[in-house]
Amino acid sequence: ANGQVEATGTSTGEVQAGTGVVLESNTENIGAENEIQRSRKIELFNNIEDKILYVDADGSENSDGSLDAPFVDIQTAINYVNGLEDKTGWTIVVESGEYDRFVVLDGLDGLTIKADDNAEVTIFTLNNYTPNDVKFEGGTPDMGGIQLWGAKNVVLDGFRIEIVDDSSLNHHMRAAISNHSEKLEYADNFMIRNCNIVGTENMSGQGNGNVGISISSFSSFTVENCTFTNLVEGIRGQSDNANVDE
Repeated sequence: ANGQVEATGTSTGEVQAGTGVVLESNTENIGAENEIQRSRKIELFNNIEDKILYVDADGSENSDGSLDAPFVDIQTAINYVNGLEDKTGWTIVVESGEYDRFVVLDGLDGLTIKADDNAEVTIFTLNNYTPNDVKFEGGTPDMGGIQLWGAKNVVLDGFRIEIVDDSSLNHHMRAAISNHSEKLEYADNFMIRNCNIVGTENMSGQGNGNVGISISSFSSFTVENCTFTNLVEGIRGQSDNANVDE
């Protein structure tokens, strides 16, 4: 046939140009893939509506943070939130696995990063790892561990946080977790709960880096149901004009 072929209903093949011959096709497979994509878009939309993202170390690099396609590392999820117009009040749920340290960026107020129910999550710090797309500058030096920058009411919940070693750092405030900042904005009113912070005896001569939580400026913070093991200091406070309620 030299004319056009108009088809309605379910297609089972494609027409070879100029012949009218129906060729074998994978339309059913394409339809199934499209349905999966639509389902994932709906799921991601619901997650975004609820402000929840998921992370799984066994996930894929080509992911969107949904339950079925979780981000592969925590910093990627944080960076995703940072790129949104509405950056506040998000939750990042982390599945079992081993992860590198991360930085909570400025303005991500109310961010909760927590292990999923019954998940066993280990985060390595002071391990000479630089989180993706994080730029350390004069006002925000690299402390080597999990860092909380200018974000309020951040919650870290349910992690085993291990100090490894990093002889390349020599800042006096380095620690597994730190809110140290040399800017006017700093992390405040943060909570660390249900965490097991584990130090090391091998610190390449930088014993003062074997610290669980290092806190500089703050008005309040909460540490709840946490354990501190093999550390020089569990919690170090270095702040001017701060009041701590006993």
